Amino acid sequence: MKKLIIEPLQTYSSTATLVILIDALDELTERSVFLKLLAKSVSKLPTWVKILVTSRPDADILEPFERIERRQIRSDGRNARFVVFYS
Repeated sequence: MKKLIIEPLQTYSSTATLVILIDALDELTERSVFLKLLAKSVSKLPTWVKILVTSRPDADILEPFERIERRQIRSDGRNARFVVFYS
């Protein structure tokens, strides 16, 4: 991930926001190594790069990101219309 994503983005400068979408993370069968690598790499990305992850809120997925600033949108209650509208 470092050579493929982190280093190239660190050498590039942008005023626009780049969003990296990781969809259905919970469906990845061997995800523990990927989750650790992703959580470790997020802090090395430039501030103009954002990562959007869609997933069920499984404990093993949430745990690696506990120390990272994040926003969560849940698809229950009053947010249900918002999530359905934008999905």
